[in-house]
Amino acid sequence: MKKVLSLLILATASLFATLTTSANVEIVTSPVDLQIGSLNSNSKVFLIPERSFYVLPNAVTLETLDIGTTYNNYWPGDLTVIPAGTVVDVWLIHFNRSSLLLGQQTASFDFGAPILGVAGRSTCLIPNTVCPGDTDQYGNPANTYSNIQFLRGLELLLGEDSIRFDSDSKLTIKSTTSRLTIDEVRVFTLSNVPEPATAGLVAMLLVGFGVCRRSQFLQRLR
Repeated sequence: MKKVLSLLILATASLFATLTTSANVEIVTSPVDLQIGSLNSNSKVFLIPERSFYVLPNAVTLETLDIGTTYNNYWPGDLTVIPAGTVVDVWLIHFNRSSLLLGQQTASFDFGAPILGVAGRSTCLIPNTVCPGDTDQYGNPANTYSNIQFLRGLELLLGEDSIRFDSDSKLTIKSTTSRLTIDEVRVFTLSNVPEPATAGLVAMLLVGFGVCRRSQFLQRLR
């Protein structure tokens, strides 16, 4: 009985994982133009949900970070390979200020599901690194992405940007941009949208739990 209840709690929790962000984050749904100067704001940071319950067609190499460490002058770039067939949600975090002068913005994102890895390098020329452009194929085909790959991600080596994994599901990013520059980080998380099989499992567990409770109740009456 306790095992059934534990499974029920875990499965139900997976259905109700929720996204929370800092107040300055605006969620923008596809299709969206993400070229320089097309989606910008001095006060808002944009989060684009690109894929939901997406089965990876092939293995994807991403980067991960140690939880609790703020990286603002280097990025260790621990590589991780997400196997083909993994069900993921894909998000794009987009910084682009409307001012011509450089300015900083900071935003936090708790996806309510484990972060598998990110693509957010400023340049794809460094070996064993992953840039947003490297993973555009996993974005939403309806979106228009910047054709400028250089400096599209975070410039951590300059100390102007920073990134931190606050927990296995939350990260905080500081970005320095202007109207003429953008910073983007693509985030892959375990899907928090239940597949039919998962929803069916929860339904079966609920029914089974109800039957067990009813059986116990009838036994007490005898």
